[in-house]
Amino acid sequence: MMPLSFYADLLKDKMMRSRYARHSYSSGRGSVILMYHHVAEVCPKGVSASCYSSIDDFKKLLVELGQSRQFVSLPDLCNGFRENIVPKDKVVITFDDVPEDVYFNAIPILRELGIPYTLYIATGLIGANGFLSKEQIVELAQDPLCTIGAHTVSHCMLKRKGVNQEYEFSESKRVLEQLTGKPVEHFAYPYGTPFAISKKVIEQIKSSGLYSSATCTIPAYINEYSLKDMFSLPRIHSKLFIEEYLNKK
Repeated sequence: MMPLSFYADLLKDKMMRSRYARHSYSSGRGSVILMYHHVAEVCPKGVSASCYSSIDDFKKLLVELGQSRQFVSLPDLCNGFRENIVPKDKVVITFDDVPEDVYFNAIPILRELGIPYTLYIATGLIGANGFLSKEQIVELAQDPLCTIGAHTVSHCMLKRKGVNQEYEFSESKRVLEQLTGKPVEHFAYPYGTPFAISKKVIEQIKSSGLYSSATCTIPAYINEYSLKDMFSLPRIHSKLFIEEYLNKK
């Protein structure tokens, strides 16, 4: 039997998704932050379908979106919020954890098409088997299309008891800034739902002053609800976006 906390988090998750969805459809198509993990010929063993895109599907979606929408960097999208206007038909591409297949398969396509992208890196994974090396990160940080963002040190559920949230926020930023020589101003919560984060976690990172935005994994368009809080920006994984969002106006 699941603990009561599980059902409480499940209810919070459903309520949050419903709230974002209502605002999404009321404000039209809006703009979207897409989330990727693996981009490869075949889905790696143990990886869920929501965290995988084939190389062909990845390029096909980018080409299709480029016909009617504008790809922008995450910093540019966030800068636009200051005017308090809901951006329309903008697309931001993001990657979490950043396995090596992104480096070899996705980034060459993004460079070919001239599309900005954001890499959310958990610093404890740097150099681990199958993930980006320090040298690769330094190289990518020089790419004018690339924004490096933080994703904690240990890729933990931040609201779990015993997690040193201040350390996860600040140390991941410090390591990446020291490695790249560039400011790291954007953050993504690992897992990114009420099962992993809480209002308290969101308020802590907001009040820390370390970052100018933070993304979650609640699927919705960027809309007037999003503008109220840049520290819980919604994202949609590519498969869900294709199946449920792409053709809705």
